[in-house]
Amino acid sequence: MSLVCGFRMSIATTQRNCYIDRSATGYLPAAEHERVADALFAHPDVSASGWETATGAQARIGGALDDVLSAAATDGDIAVIGHGAVGTLWWCHLSPTSRSIAVGTSRGRAT
Repeated sequence: MSLVCGFRMSIATTQRNCYIDRSATGYLPAAEHERVADALFAHPDVSASGWETATGAQARIGGALDDVLSAAATDGDIAVIGHGAVGTLWWCHLSPTSRSIAVGTSRGRAT
């Protein structure tokens, strides 16, 4: 809240920019999570272990954040706060040179 109060920002939230749907597996131990996440980004159109596809998540997240930015009542700066993979997928959505989710990522993290 200090960011909001310090800069007198308004808050806009959306459930459409939440993390990749992993409900098919629930919690996975770290090594297994990394294996599935690697597969998710290596094959973005294929569901890894029942997870939402990276392509589907990217479209959902990109659309949600495009809507937030379009509706923003400001010409100034906007802070977007979320999970790292959400940021990576949004970056790929915005990148004019990136047609692949895996471009510029290392195990789902922007490089």
